[in-house]
Amino acid sequence: MEIYEGQQNYIFISYAHRDAKTVLPIIEAMDKSGLRVWYDKGIEAGTEWPAYIEEHLENCACFVVFMSANTVESINCRNEINVAAEDKKDMLIVYLEETQLKYGLRLQLSSRQSLFRQRHSSNESFINELVTAKILKCCKRHPEEAELRTKSEAPSEPMTVSAQLTETDIPVQHESFSISEQEKKQELPSTISYDPDEFVIINEKLSRYKGNKKNVIIPYGVTAIEDRAFCECTSIKSVTLPDSITTIGNYSFQSCTDLESIDIPNSVTCIGSYAFHKCINLSSFSVAENNDAYASINGNLYTKDRKTLVQYAAKKTETSFAIPNDVTTVADSAFNECNNLTSITIPDSVTHIGFSAFMNCSNLKHVSLPNSLTAINSFAFSGCTGLISVTIPDSVTIIGNSVFSGCSSLTDVTVGCKVKRIGYKVFNSCKKLTNVTFKLTDTWYRTDNSAYILGQPTKMTNAKKNAKYFTSQYCDCYWYKA
Repeated sequence: MEIYEGQQNYIFISYAHRDAKTVLPIIEAMDKSGLRVWYDKGIEAGTEWPAYIEEHLENCACFVVFMSANTVESINCRNEINVAAEDKKDMLIVYLEETQLKYGLRLQLSSRQSLFRQRHSSNESFINELVTAKILKCCKRHPEEAELRTKSEAPSEPMTVSAQLTETDIPVQHESFSISEQEKKQELPSTISYDPDEFVIINEKLSRYKGNKKNVIIPYGVTAIEDRAFCECTSIKSVTLPDSITTIGNYSFQSCTDLESIDIPNSVTCIGSYAFHKCINLSSFSVAENNDAYASINGNLYTKDRKTLVQYAAKKTETSFAIPNDVTTVADSAFNECNNLTSITIPDSVTHIGFSAFMNCSNLKHVSLPNSLTAINSFAFSGCTGLISVTIPDSVTIIGNSVFSGCSSLTDVTVGCKVKRIGYKVFNSCKKLTNVTFKLTDTWYRTDNSAYILGQPTKMTNAKKNAKYFTSQYCDCYWYKA
């Protein structure tokens, strides 16, 4: 099945990946019943919560969580539940088993509509109750939409390749990509000539690279590089993209540690989150001049309007960098592991710093945060071991989880007067942190509840005591002002 990507109402599915064998057939049944569904197919359970998941959660019409003991213990699932509750999403709790709720979930979910799988005598009965739930009715596909979908899923003529695909060549399907008008107008070959020992290509989408070449040439006719297609292909030094490609998926080249350069053709209209995450030897991006979506400026990757800095080339030798004044957004992981940088200037035009944006910039010593910022996303400066002091501007209201974790040289932090929430482990492993000064010393509340409720009052008047709270005594707590 293809997950829904579009502007119509859809359901965001939250589940623990350990429950995948149980949950995925249920999701497929929901899809077959005519419901538009989106769920995360590729992110392993862990601490990093990618922004593209948050974006899909913010845009969904309904939120369905498959509840189990695994769900309760999943940080990512709890984060998703918290955001859905804060955004007042229509929510359905589907219990896969008898589950003891904790971490504040019992209070948070007690008034929400629930469905209990274990109370049904048959799986058919359970599925029927789920897909006919009134709360999900707004996410039903329209008849004409269903008809178009049926036509698009009709069997097509088999591909002609230099060898026949075997069953083992067919990967787990990743996130689907919508076909742009530009792509429809391209004159693509009816068959794509390629070596199936090197590429897995299905329906013009490159799903996986299996080769070990240093210089990879992607065959003409491929329209999309799917999520993680080249992930951890550490032998690759260069990749040549044909001008038939419109989409580069999430994490597509993650951890290609020998990749030195990449040329982006004029056909590319979408580059996913973390596409070049941990490409530590990437020295430059080149973008075709007539590309309408992206541009290269001094070897770094930007959107065409220059408002988003998509990726800084990690291997560049400069020790200081000033983000251009046109930029409003620093994308997720944009400066991850840019270890030559010691100083970064962020202009007042920047309003958004993405997840893991400056993570593991180990030599970064100086960064000035602008008064235009309203939030600092999780892991933004995590692992910046050279960072000595930080001042959170008065414009910031939210500091995410683990923002400065692992900043082992950090000694002094000043927190602006408008900050209302601070995530857990924000200063974890900051062993030299001695002063955390709050401009406003109003009473704060600490809690182990990620919903920021049921907290214990804590006075934040003493900078040295505050440092101990955040680094040891209450390191795992969430903090908020009433």
